Amino acid sequence: MGTDIKIFSERLQDGQWTLLSITEDLSKESHQDLSTLEIIDIGRPYGFFAVLAGVRRERFLKLYGVDIIPISRPRGLPKDLSPFLKTYIEIEDDNCWNASWLLVQELISFNWEKLIKFYGLVEPQYANLFSSNQPFPYEQWPENAHCYSLNSNYLPKSDNVQVSWVESYREFVGSEFLDYFFEKLLALGSPKEVRIIFYFY
Repeated sequence: MGTDIKIFSERLQDGQWTLLSITEDLSKESHQDLSTLEIIDIGRPYGFFAVLAGVRRERFLKLYGVDIIPISRPRGLPKDLSPFLKTYIEIEDDNCWNASWLLVQELISFNWEKLIKFYGLVEPQYANLFSSNQPFPYEQWPENAHCYSLNSNYLPKSDNVQVSWVESYREFVGSEFLDYFFEKLLALGSPKEVRIIFYFY
């Protein structure tokens, strides 16, 4: 069973958090219909889930021995949540889990260039392509070669050799995805005055 996310944005206005959307200002909350509420749709980027809140982190730990350090463990919904969004969550998603929030400033200030070490298994003749603390050798990688996860259930042979390589958090999540996501959020206002509210289901 897959994991999904719902993301909303709020902006600090006159000392109160007001619900926003990527395309329009929903500042007149009392006049909005709950059914028109816009959610920031990003699909299922599990790598981003792991970095965002540690969700699905165990998947990467099991498959590639990757130790993902999240920006923050889930904080729960903020106590000063905008009334409109609070009502929506109570009506529509009372069974959500790992709810949290982050200022946009926290997202963009995270060290996305920090390196993560991955581990995999390859046939012995390809092990020399890997070097400690170097990226995956895509340019030298033969078309018919395979790199297997550490999960023994997926291994076709027993004589594979363990190798390692590194990727930045940005590469792990996807540079294009992050650039697009950050561009949309930064358009909403000062990164210190805009936050995302999110939860999983």
